[in-house]
Amino acid sequence: MKNLRSNVPVDNSAPPGIYNVDFSFVVNKDGSVSDVKIFEDPGYGCGGEVKRLMSKSPQWTSGVCESETIKYKQKERVTFLVSEQ
Repeated sequence: MKNLRSNVPVDNSAPPGIYNVDFSFVVNKDGSVSDVKIFEDPGYGCGGEVKRLMSKSPQWTSGVCESETIKYKQKERVTFLVSEQ
């Protein structure tokens, strides 16, 4: 989360509020991230920022099923909070 530009909604004139981005992505056998899909995008650049963040993601731990490395789909939520100035 240290690479998230949390000011993106403010920079795009978002009014005060809570902005949730729901998304999924695939963690491949080698731990790389692919197929980022945004399901809920409140606008104000929030979805684009999550896609940017995930494109720069470090390696994840791949899944294991019956001692075999597998790829898997992960769902997450990132919340942006814009407060009154």
